Amino acid sequence: TSGENSAKSDENGKIILTVGEENIANVEISIIAKGYRKETFNSDTLNDAEVQVKLVPSKKHAFVSNRNGEYDLYTVDIDAKNEKLLLEATGKEREVPVVIPHATKDVIAYVSSRGGEENKDGFILDGLYIVDAITGENERIARSEQLQVVGWSGDKIVFLQVVEGTSQGNSERSKLVSYDYVTREKKDLAASNYFNDVELVGGKLYYAVSSYAVPESQAKLFTVDVDGQNKLKAIDSQVWNIFRTAYDTLLFSAVDQKWFKLQGSSPVEEVAQQPAPLALNFVDAPDGKRTVWVEVRDGKGVLLKSATTEFNEEQVATIPGLSDVLYWANDSTIVFRVISNEETADYILNLDGGEMQKITDVTATRNSYF
Repeated sequence: TSGENSAKSDENGKIILTVGEENIANVEISIIAKGYRKETFNSDTLNDAEVQVKLVPSKKHAFVSNRNGEYDLYTVDIDAKNEKLLLEATGKEREVPVVIPHATKDVIAYVSSRGGEENKDGFILDGLYIVDAITGENERIARSEQLQVVGWSGDKIVFLQVVEGTSQGNSERSKLVSYDYVTREKKDLAASNYFNDVELVGGKLYYAVSSYAVPESQAKLFTVDVDGQNKLKAIDSQVWNIFRTAYDTLLFSAVDQKWFKLQGSSPVEEVAQQPAPLALNFVDAPDGKRTVWVEVRDGKGVLLKSATTEFNEEQVATIPGLSDVLYWANDSTIVFRVISNEETADYILNLDGGEMQKITDVTATRNSYF
């Protein structure tokens, strides 16, 4: 666009813009595409030559850095431009805050003890904040002696929290909660003294209730939708661990050295005792058509991808220190973290072609959330 004049690219991305002004020197021209940052330049830089413009996904990248000695929260464009201090540290953070970005919006879940509140024993409590990555506006939606984020499902953030002031033997000491940041509706999905494990797959949660301080009849594996609907008992035994071993497969280790398997839409079945399974973390693209994950092979991180409908593993890259895929910046571009002896940094890669590029150095723990 230029003023009231506009033109669209052809199938090859080429744009020919006709400008109506008699004098086209110093005319401002903007390149605009949905989901990408607007790029602006002056016509006098064209000189009748073809100009190539690289468009950058508009989603802001949020990260924590202690470059100034405290745990500040920053945002930056994913081409490393336009860095901004979003939330200045309060100095009350007892450990590195955790950033969990929304899949499609400039919103993050942020776990931090920045508030400095203490329980009756003087232990600093963590807060779970929903932060606008553009404005920095934030709202604390929970605080606890222990907070663990399970993940986002649409506009709902799912987390575990220990209820303040409850005794260790209380059967409802821990709660599994979902919060819709748009409607601000919070729902308690389940309660127990302790959850052995929790796994979020799409819009469904699998959670294993511990038998500690809970009747044996309640220490089972359950499923529930993130909106609180369709709660079902999936395994009539206490489950210790949940492993997602393939895109459509979950393995469960249970009491008495029993193992169970859930694959696709088939019912849960008991299987033979398994060797220690490799648990995988699949991160789906916003359109749901592709997924990516990381495996460690020969001591190096291997980035893999596949379509979600017809699963076919394809190796993308082998990267020393590759830790986690953090999120998709759009349907073709991923952001991932590298933790090595040389750096802790976030990188971006377009899966449809191109080289990985560094966004920024960060301060982070190796395990970012549940």
